[in-house]
Amino acid sequence: LMNYVNGASSRAVNDVVKKKYAHVWQGGFHDVVIRTAQEFAVTVNYIHNNPVAWKLVENPEEYVYSSSGFYLRHFGSPYLVTQGFDDFGLMGILDSVRTVLESS
Repeated sequence: LMNYVNGASSRAVNDVVKKKYAHVWQGGFHDVVIRTAQEFAVTVNYIHNNPVAWKLVENPEEYVYSSSGFYLRHFGSPYLVTQGFDDFGLMGILDSVRTVLESS
């Protein structure tokens, strides 16, 4: 499935930039199982920090395709606290997200 998605999107990007075989995706796809609330928090923070690490924006909430702005508005930070973060904290965040989305 990922090969299909990556191949189709790579062809679309190459059509737009008028380039053949432009490097669009990094090599080596593998899935990651998130088993704990701690792993969830670390993964969310990693994803939110990617546009900053790639110097696309200075702050994660500035990246339009990220949920970090949502986290900042509703939780006060684009990042999740990882120290002492437990399954109850995760459930609270998921409940808050669900409530906000339902009220929109």
